Amino acid sequence: MRLDINWTGLIKAREQMGAELADLTRVSVAPIDPIDVALDEGYEVSLDDVVTNNGLLEYEGRQILLYIQDHGWRCKEAEKDGSVGKKYHISECKTLTEMRANNRFERYVATHNISGVFKIHGIDRDTRENIDAEAELSVCKNCLANIRYEGYSSRGNWEIKNKVFSTFSLTEFFTTYSSFFTHMPKRMAETASSSYSADWAELSKKIRHDCGYKCNSCRVTLDTQKALLHVHHKNAVKSDNSPANLEPLCKDCHRKQVDHSHMFVLHDEMKLINHLRRKQGILPAKTWDDVLALADQGLKALLLIYKEHNLDIPEVGYEIASDSGAMISVDLAWPRKKSCILISRDKENRKQLIDAGWDVKEAQQAINEYQ
Repeated sequence: MRLDINWTGLIKAREQMGAELADLTRVSVAPIDPIDVALDEGYEVSLDDVVTNNGLLEYEGRQILLYIQDHGWRCKEAEKDGSVGKKYHISECKTLTEMRANNRFERYVATHNISGVFKIHGIDRDTRENIDAEAELSVCKNCLANIRYEGYSSRGNWEIKNKVFSTFSLTEFFTTYSSFFTHMPKRMAETASSSYSADWAELSKKIRHDCGYKCNSCRVTLDTQKALLHVHHKNAVKSDNSPANLEPLCKDCHRKQVDHSHMFVLHDEMKLINHLRRKQGILPAKTWDDVLALADQGLKALLLIYKEHNLDIPEVGYEIASDSGAMISVDLAWPRKKSCILISRDKENRKQLIDAGWDVKEAQQAINEYQ
């Protein structure tokens, strides 16, 4: 009998203590819940169970996308050219809102498979027989506009829109919002385990020790949270361990590097990194460039809107004392206005902030004010 054990709590406790183990970038944690396997294949769910998280789609704590498997008579055409197939959805866009109103949600299948290849079915025009196929479907443009992904806007520049749409990557998309959710997609976990050299654990440990556990980008020191400091291969070749190719980076700065779409950062990890940045004087950020570099990358779309509208520069990772004396970390804040953006949906924290007179918004709620 196979035992599947959830090590998340133990790993978080170890990170908080700063205890050393093999480099976490080498660890591949297999999904332990049957729902992960089902979602990887495509899982028919009751859409009443699909919730919206900051404008994104979520099922059982997992970020998902929705698509239509049934392509009818156009199944073979979609197999040959996915762009003519039915679009998949990554956010609660106006298309899904209309579908919900028309009770057509039963046509959708939920998945967190980030390969970009979708299982579809339909009818062969010649034989009239049912057929199964795979297609590289395209993302819904309304979804991109809804969350302003990479600056995509329904009324935006066509050149920018075409670039965002044509280069859209599911792995990059899921990584961008990784801290909004509690589970890593199966294929993302597989990608995280790859061709490191046999001595990588010891080499990584030495490099991090020799630099004093300081991130070479944002300059945060993580000697109390050693697992949150990684060693980055600049040329993305993990077997190239030449000194000039290796750079110590905190987990947040590491995931923001080019071709690092496998990096999955938990929200608690972001809060901890920003807590240490603030404690060490790296925060508050002084410029918009600093804010964009240090804030959770899932907030980039909102920050670019605020920058475009010349709004005040927000505090990143701001900490607010609650009535109980506990510190509540908010992702963005404007202390003078007592206004903040909160990724976490912790109801108790939200209530305490509101009771203390703070205006609390989700990122998507704030984005919608400029749609």
